[in-house]
Amino acid sequence: MDKRLAYQTIIHQIVSQAAEQYGIGRGDHIEQVVVMDDQRGIYQIYEIGWNGHERIKTPWLHVRLKNDKLWIEEDWTEESVVEQLLAAGVPNDHIILAFNPPDIRELTEFATA
Repeated sequence: MDKRLAYQTIIHQIVSQAAEQYGIGRGDHIEQVVVMDDQRGIYQIYEIGWNGHERIKTPWLHVRLKNDKLWIEEDWTEESVVEQLLAAGVPNDHIILAFNPPDIRELTEFATA
């Protein structure tokens, strides 16, 4: 199995498990949206809807698969997506903490780009 397909399989499992775990909405007018786009390498979980007159658009998880590396754009889950990726065998030099500025990424044990 090539690396991209292996990473897609791992991401699908992580996103599906997180969607189940966090699937309880905060009311009838807020729903969970799960996006898994293998062609574009985009994987997201977010809440969208209304809380009274307040618009809710909350990203819980956003991972991109770009150039055979996993870009963690958002991760507000209880169990770190990075820890799950490492446990699944993804090497740390294939994980980019994209939520950090590039100069901060250089200080981590993960890939910079």
